[in-house]
This record gives sequence, C-alpha cells and structure tokens, in this order.
Amino acid sequence: MINRMKNYYTNWFQAACKLNDSSSSARLTFINMQRIRAIAFLLIFIMSGMVFFDMAAIGAVNKENYLLLRPWFISMRLLFILVSVVYVGIVKTPEHPGLISKKHTYYMESYMIITLVFMSAFTGLVQTIRDDISPYLMAIFFLSSFIYLNRRQSNLFFGLALLTMGIGTWLVQADKGIFVYNMINALLMTSLAWMAAQVLYANRIQEYQSQRLIEQQTAQLAKSNSYLEQLSYHDALTDLANRRYFEEYLHDEWSRAKEQGSPISLILADIDNFKELNDTFGHQVGDKYLRQVSMCLSAALNIPKSLVARLGGDEYAVVMPETDMKSAQTIADKMLHAVQELNQTNVTQINQPITISLGVSSSCPSDQDSLSDFFTEADNALYKAKKMGRNQVAI
Repeated sequence: MINRMKNYYTNWFQAACKLNDSSSSARLTFINMQRIRAIAFLLIFIMSGMVFFDMAAIGAVNKENYLLLRPWFISMRLLFILVSVVYVGIVKTPEHPGLISKKHTYYMESYMIITLVFMSAFTGLVQTIRDDISPYLMAIFFLSSFIYLNRRQSNLFFGLALLTMGIGTWLVQADKGIFVYNMINALLMTSLAWMAAQVLYANRIQEYQSQRLIEQQTAQLAKSNSYLEQLSYHDALTDLANRRYFEEYLHDEWSRAKEQGSPISLILADIDNFKELNDTFGHQVGDKYLRQVSMCLSAALNIPKSLVARLGGDEYAVVMPETDMKSAQTIADKMLHAVQELNQTNVTQINQPITISLGVSSSCPSDQDSLSDFFTEADNALYKAKKMGRNQVAI
C-alpha cells in the first residue's frame, strides 16, 4: 500500500514538473480562460452587490473604524469591478486551444495576480475591523480548486498573495501576536492550497497523456490493421493483387457497370505447361516464371482503374472497367506478345519456352446478367485457347 501511494505521488509530481508539453499547456490554458472568464463575471456580480450593501449600510454603522474604512472598501471594490469589466471586455476565449497565444496567457495570469493581490490587500484592510483572514483563504482555495496551475504559476501566484497579505496585515494589525498567528495560519493554508493545485494540475496532465497515448495506440492499431488488410489483398510472390481482392474488385466494378450501363471486360490467363516446368526445373525457376509473366501482364495494361491479379498457381485475371471486347482483345494480344518476347531475351535462362493462353469476355451488364456467367464466359474462352493449341487469345 505504501509503495502504491509512493508510486502514485511520484508519478503526479513528475507530471507536474513537465512544463514543456505545449499541447497540454495550451489545452489547460484554454480551460483556465473559460473558467476565469466565468469567475470574472461572478466576481463583478458579487462585488457590485457588496458595494451596494456598503453604501446602504454606511449610515447605519456607529463604529468609528467602519465609518473610516467603508469608503476604502467601496473604492477597492469599484476598482476591482472596473478591472474585471476591462478583462472580460478585452480578453476573448479562442474557439479552440490551437489559437492560444502568449498574449492570452499573459492577460489571464495578470488578472489572476490582480485578483489575488486585491483579496490579500483586502484581507489586510479587514484586520483593522476584525481578526479575520477569510477573504484570503477563500481566494487561494478557490484558485487551487478551479484553475489548473503549474509549478511556476503556483509559486508566483501564492507567493505574491501571501506576501501581499503579510505586508497588509503587518501595517494595520497593532497586535503582533495576532499578526504572527494569522501568518502561521495563512502559511499553512497556502501550503495546502499549493499542494492541492499541484495534484489537480498533475492529474489533468496525466489524463491528457493517457488520452494521447490511447490516441497514438489507436492510430498505430489502425495503421497495423490497414497493413494487415493490404497483406490480405496482396500476393507476396508476384506483387499483384490476390484472389480475395480480385473477387471484391470484380463484384464492385460489375455493380458499377450495371448501374452506369458501361462495358466491362475480363481476361483469364495461365502459363502453358507450367506443371511440367515446375517438375522439370524446380519451384525456384517456376517462381521466376510467375514473376516475369506478372510484370509482362502489368506492363501491357494501360487502362485506368484496371486490375491484374494472381488467382493462384499459374492463373491470372485482368479486370478492365469501361472497356469493350475490341479493346480488351487488343490488350490480351499485347500481353501475349509481351510474354513471347521473354523467350527472345532469354530472361529465364533455360531452354524451356514460356507461353501463355488467354480467354477474353466482355459485357455491358443489365439486371438479367449474372457475374458468375460473365466469369464462366472468360473461363470457357481460356479453355478454348488451350484446346486450340495454347499460346493464343480466344474470345
């Protein structure tokens, strides 16, 4: 239990010391500005009511000190009301934390200092009437409870407040014993307020850091998921789309062609006698054939939004949206000749010639047409090319 408490306070103290976090600092300043603006309106209302009370009661007070000090009370409160009105009128809270500037921080801190100094001086003035430091205590605890203060701000604000209250009390308190008692009380309460402010600030910093960590982890997870999704659509050997992506893509393009009334074409191709090649020369040579054919098919395809995919083994598919039969057959012929040129350059470095057979189908689909029939037409065309002697295009 002790270790847990030690770790907790160590963590929040370290968070309180992190003043270079510009993002968190801007967010806290943004919140502080909203709250201080609301507090300024509240203080204007309260001080106006107290001024009215002072003016209404001034003639009913018989004590000499009251009669002498009421004008001072009224003047100080009117001055503070004026400062608050000016602050509210000049300083506008930005629409979001990203617009926070040093000027906003300066205005906000200046108003807080003025408020604390006023309450501290007012407490000293009250000492001439009664031995009471409640205005000072209310000010520091209100500040530590509702405003997020880093260490620099806490040291500055509470230090100035305690110093001002001490000087004011020393000047007006005739009984130095009461002065010492009040200062000890003020010092203890100020220390508690300082610690409360640090805990509040550190907890919010940790909250922002945790939120940021969650956002980073979520972004990383989304990135990883996107990468895994790409892998699930990718054929590692040929660097083409795989069968899963082909099926989704073909379904989407078929639906789009049906909606738009546009043509769509499909080429199915496979390498001739690939099993014999694998059995004779081994899988390494077979894999090299697959990669070379993949590059030829991709290079021969110059239609926008088209797709070349490896369906598995030595089977390939080419989807060509907005392409009619004539254009699709031209593309198929280019692919055929591109593979034939591999034998002239002897890219595979073996004596076995490499050829492919291709089947082409094309359609301008309507509601009566089915995607499975469209695929079957291309498959039948491929079978036809094989039956006619391979190394050719059939429709």
